[in-house]
Order: sequence, then structure tokens, then C-alpha cells
Amino acid sequence: MKKREIRSLGIMLTALLPALVLAEAKPEPINKAHVKPAHGNHLLRTFNWTGADKKAKQVSFSLSKSRIKRELNKFGVPRGQENALLLQKKGFKHIGVSKGVEVYMVNYQEVFLRNLEYFRSLTQILYDAIKPQPPERQLMEFLVFVQAITYKKPPFYYNNKFINSFFPPLICLYEQSGDCDSKSVLLAVFLTSDNNEEKTALLFINHLGLKHSILLVKRMPSPGMSAIFIKGKGYYIPLETSSPGWAPGFVNQRIWSAITSGNFRFSELQ
Repeated sequence: MKKREIRSLGIMLTALLPALVLAEAKPEPINKAHVKPAHGNHLLRTFNWTGADKKAKQVSFSLSKSRIKRELNKFGVPRGQENALLLQKKGFKHIGVSKGVEVYMVNYQEVFLRNLEYFRSLTQILYDAIKPQPPERQLMEFLVFVQAITYKKPPFYYNNKFINSFFPPLICLYEQSGDCDSKSVLLAVFLTSDNNEEKTALLFINHLGLKHSILLVKRMPSPGMSAIFIKGKGYYIPLETSSPGWAPGFVNQRIWSAITSGNFRFSELQ
């Protein structure tokens, strides 16, 4: 895992996400995102992409300024104040000690759960935009939408606050970009905000130079799909959010080799 250490505080901050998905070249984003003028207390963000049905899609989200401000207040620690108490209050969790240094990571589950209610209306807007015919198409269409969002690693500090290079779902939409874990949590919120039965988890890989995260959804795989069995939990299929072209249950061979070797961390969202 990529580790960043603040020696003066004796705290090690761990980012479980890479700057790039793989060593190979990053694909060009297929979406065209637009920033529209603010309307009152909201900001408009418009996305254009090609859906799984090969048809042109467009969706506009009206994002509450106060909600964005609230999210930025709840997540991230002011520069220079990265102490244990504030980290745990502002979206991070303690995961252990390494060489005498306390190690923290983003509390993905906390961020995920906090965003579910607000995203119900946004999810309906996205659902209306993709208009999938059979219900089973929703997963594929939502995945394609998130894949089309520009892949870009968030900064280590944002608005002068330590965010450990992670955008929460609402900020991911606001900035119209994100990396592997930012986009994975965004997709999880879309899939779950109006469906309490959907079970999701994050899978973090750190193997032979590959540092990556993908979303898992709990369901039995269809023929030909890759699937991961977690003892006591069941089968999960992987969803690759970082780059276009990957259907549910299919990942790059290098990623699958790392998974089958057991070099990963499994973290439930719901």
C-alpha cells in the first residue's frame, strides 16, 4: 500500500488507492462533462457518455451547495492538524500500528452510509437518463456511466484539507472526476441508495507493484464471469470502475492474478 507518514505526529496515513490503475497507459475518458452556471442554492453538473446500449446519454445533477459544504466539513482534516482525534472524527479510521507508527485509512463505510439518503433523488435522475428496459440492465448501465467519468487522482489536500487523495461520492460528481476508490464508492452509492438488498464491498489490491481498488457486489456469477468467494459472506462479482469496457464480473488478467493470489483487503460497505 502507498504510505504517507507524518513523523512529527507519529501517525502514518495509508492510501489504499494508486495514482494509476495499472502500469499500462491510462485510457482516454469517453465522457464529456460540463459545468453549468449555478441556479440559486444549487450547482449543475452535466455528463454525456455512450451507454451500454451504444446510445448517447446525458444526465444533469443539481447539487445542493449546502450539502457540498456539509460533506466537505465532515470529511477531511485541516492542513497541519492531522492528529488522531481529528482523523477519526473527519472520515478516517485506525487500522493498526506499523513499526511503532499508528496507521489510518479512509473510513469508506462511514462515507458511503452518510451519502445514501441524499443520493436517492440523484439515483432516480440517473435511472431516468439511462432508461434500462429489463431491471438487470441497471447494474451494467450504472457501471458504464461511472466508468465514463474522467479518471483523475484527487489531490492529497483539497481546499487546504487533508483528504488522502479520496473524493467522497458527492465531491466526485461535483469535480466530475475521481480515481479507483472514489469512483467505486460513487457506484456503490448509486446501486444501494434505493435498494437496501444490494450488498457491496471494496477490494484493495497490493501485489507486485499493482495498487488498485475495485467494487464488489454480492451475487452469484453468470457463466464466464469472475467471482470471489468470501468465507461467511458468499460470492461477489467484481466491477471495474476505473476504465471503460469492463462488464460486470470481468477484470484485467493482472488484477485477477493478484486476487487469486490472495493479496487483497476486503472491506464491506453494506
